[in-house]
Amino acid sequence: AVAASSTVSLGAAKNIYAIWMDYVSNAVRINTAASRQIMQCKSIPEAADLQREFATSSLLNIVHRNAQAMKIALGRSTIGARPD
Repeated sequence: AVAASSTVSLGAAKNIYAIWMDYVSNAVRINTAASRQIMQCKSIPEAADLQREFATSSLLNIVHRNAQAMKIALGRSTIGARPD
């Protein structure tokens, strides 16, 4: 049971790490694109729209990755709690 629990924990940690790296990669991509686009804005309303899109994209990135991590954490905690 202990060996299985350790294996499950290691697998969950690897999955959480992969989610974290995916989040960072997406955040860098979103920030880079927003920076490029904001330099091309010709008006304040255009910049405000871009800021709104940036905030939405960033928030969706965080929410999606947190949901993935929660699924793993909840799934792993129930797997580890099963009697052999």
